[in-house]
Amino acid sequence: MKKLPRTRVSRNWFPSAIALRSRFHSSGHGLFAAPLAEGSPWTWGIIGGWIIQIFAFLITGVYTARANGEFDSLIKSIVAEATK
Repeated sequence: MKKLPRTRVSRNWFPSAIALRSRFHSSGHGLFAAPLAEGSPWTWGIIGGWIIQIFAFLITGVYTARANGEFDSLIKSIVAEATK
């Protein structure tokens, strides 16, 4: 029973830290980025921001898949033990 909260907490911090680090990193590059081409309104920061959004979407999908697989089985075993 104690494994579930401990596992959830430890698994949440790592992806959150990666996402937060990439956000701050892209914010700095977005503010001071050079244009893609002379006179272009597009900057490398805009492209980096899109990449960060895609990365955040993917890391959320990975976490959700792991959480649904591992945590659901833990919850089912806890419920099975409790109903005995």
